[in-house]
Amino acid sequence: MLTKKFGHYLTVLALVSASLCAEEAQPLEPSQPLPPTDPARYITQAEFASIEQFRAQEEQNNAADTQKPIFQDPTASRETVTSGAYAALLYTGVSQLPIWFAADNTAIQLQDGSIWQVAYSDINKVKEWKFDQFVYITPNRWGYLSSYRFEMVNVSTREIAEINYMKPSFINDHVVKGINYDDNRVALNEGFDIAGNPVYSYWTVSSSDYYLLNKWLPEDKIIVGVNIGFTAYSNPYILINIYTGTYVHANFNYTGY
Repeated sequence: MLTKKFGHYLTVLALVSASLCAEEAQPLEPSQPLPPTDPARYITQAEFASIEQFRAQEEQNNAADTQKPIFQDPTASRETVTSGAYAALLYTGVSQLPIWFAADNTAIQLQDGSIWQVAYSDINKVKEWKFDQFVYITPNRWGYLSSYRFEMVNVSTREIAEINYMKPSFINDHVVKGINYDDNRVALNEGFDIAGNPVYSYWTVSSSDYYLLNKWLPEDKIIVGVNIGFTAYSNPYILINIYTGTYVHANFNYTGY
C-alpha cells in the first residue's frame, strides 16, 4: 500500500514538474508589461525613461564641458565591446555564459539565473548565438527612446540585442550585504572561499546616482553590467537592482572579507 502511494506521489510530482517547465518555456509577448519583482518598489517605464532622459542631458553637458567623446552612438558596437573587455579585466564577474535559449529565441537565461526578454527585432540575431559565447549587460544606448531598458552584448560576435529583465529567475551570486548611504558604498556577496568564509566585493557608486541608491535595501539582488556612457572611465560598471528596476553607475574597489 505504501509503495502504491509513493508511486502515485512520484507521478503527481512528475506532472507538476512538467507543467512548471512548460510554463517557464512560454515566451513573453512584446505587448505584455515587464513583470516587476517587487511591485511596491519597481519603477514604471515612464519613470525609467525620465531618469534616462536626465542622464542623457547630464552626459551631454559633461561632454561639452570636458570636450570628451561619449558612447551614445547606436552603431558604436566596437566601442561597446572594447568597454566591456576593459571592465572584464578588472572584475571577471561581469561576463556570463548563456545556459538556456527559448525555442523561438525570445528569451535568454544566463549563468546567474537571470532571464531576459529579447526584442523581436533582434531575434534573428540571437538565434545564431552559442552556449560558449560570453555576454554582458549594458544600458540601452537608445536610452529613454527605447522600451527596452538594457542591451546584451555578445563578446565573440560583437552583436548587440535589446533586452528587458524577465521574471521568474533566481540570482545566484550578488546580494546586497551592506550599504553606506553617506559615502555611496555597497558590498555584494561573492560566495565563499575554500575555507568556507564569505567573500564580498566592494563598490563605490557614482554620487550622481545617490537618489537611486537611497532606495536600495540590504538583501536586494543585483546584476553587474558594463557602463558604456560618458562616465565609463571613472565608473566602468552598472549595478542593476532587480527589485527596483533601476541601475547605478559604479566603480569596483576590491574583493575581500
